[in-house]
Amino acid sequence: MRKTWLGLIAVLLSSCAFGATVTYTLSLHENAAGQCAPNAFAIYGSVSQGDNQGFHSFAVDLKTPAQGGATLTTFTNRSPNGTWDVDPNDPDYDPNVAYPTKYGGFNAVRGANINTGVVSGAYDSAKFQDAIKIFGFGQQTGNMNNIHPPPSQVVPGKPVTYGPYAPGTATDVAYGTTGRLDLPDGSLRLATGTWTGLIEPAFDTLSVDNRAILWTDAGGVLSVNPQFRTLDYCASVPEPSAAFVLLAGSLVNVRRRREARV
Repeated sequence: MRKTWLGLIAVLLSSCAFGATVTYTLSLHENAAGQCAPNAFAIYGSVSQGDNQGFHSFAVDLKTPAQGGATLTTFTNRSPNGTWDVDPNDPDYDPNVAYPTKYGGFNAVRGANINTGVVSGAYDSAKFQDAIKIFGFGQQTGNMNNIHPPPSQVVPGKPVTYGPYAPGTATDVAYGTTGRLDLPDGSLRLATGTWTGLIEPAFDTLSVDNRAILWTDAGGVLSVNPQFRTLDYCASVPEPSAAFVLLAGSLVNVRRRREARV
């Protein structure tokens, strides 16, 4: 995993970004459904606005037990990853023609390794025109169902449209957070997981595997050394019981005022 990721870095990297910033957030006690839960976590990636076009690739490294980190029991890559195939109901569809599958999201160097603590994904440039470039990951909300590859032109003069998006197992179709006070809007969920024991997950901030590659405005790529933050999700979730008590108290006061007027 690590040698593969570093190899990709070497191929892509021509310069580093000095203006763009990327922050990886470890949200402790947040489960895969976005609820407060013990021994669960989520990882998010947030990308600065205005100086790039979002994630091209990412890699995040958590400490292993040998490094004083948590013992992970599950680790799932949630970043978007899926395909499109042509629609066989298109009037120009020819069953004797081989139409290419199109790929979207983080298809290459993809993994979430429970033993090394590394989760990663990359735009698959090796697929050339069959890889759909999607901008704004980590910066804005979106939905993979709303992205449509251009029609296939395998047979000149007979364009064939692509069918619906087919997501990979356990990957996010709708992406980009909104309305959370603890994350910038558009932050991309990269992974979720669980752990056992008293030691909580933590970033291995000294690891060279922590990296982000971003799309530039010109369509190229640039590398950014990420920043790190860890938060307790349960502490940032509003207390429903407290809100209910306030509301109930207000209703009681209103009723008393009304009764006093009678």
